[in-house]
Amino acid sequence: MSSGGRKKYYEVSKGRNPGTYETWEEAKAQVEGYSGNCHQKVDSNGRADTKPYVVYEGAKPGVYTSWKDAHSQVSGYSGAQYRRARDFTDAANKWCDHKCSQGQGQGGSSAKN
Repeated sequence: MSSGGRKKYYEVSKGRNPGTYETWEEAKAQVEGYSGNCHQKVDSNGRADTKPYVVYEGAKPGVYTSWKDAHSQVSGYSGAQYRRARDFTDAANKWCDHKCSQGQGQGGSSAKN
């Protein structure tokens, strides 16, 4: 654990053996080569990284509040495109830029969950 920081864990929700692992090496063994795997880093309270994701091409494009939610939109979707944003303002800007580049104006940029 880094000084002043909280211990991080790795939550595997889709993999060989879903569960919470103490090291990336343990989690990696569960997801590497596993089609459609889903995993994320969480803190000691089970809270995941709160950075949003923008799904440009997927089952339902938009802004998602977590990787787990975004992953369900891109997993198994041929040609899926997504990007992690710094924060929700950045995500909204990325989404609006994407919509404008498609000639769709500034359509809604609400977060999905």
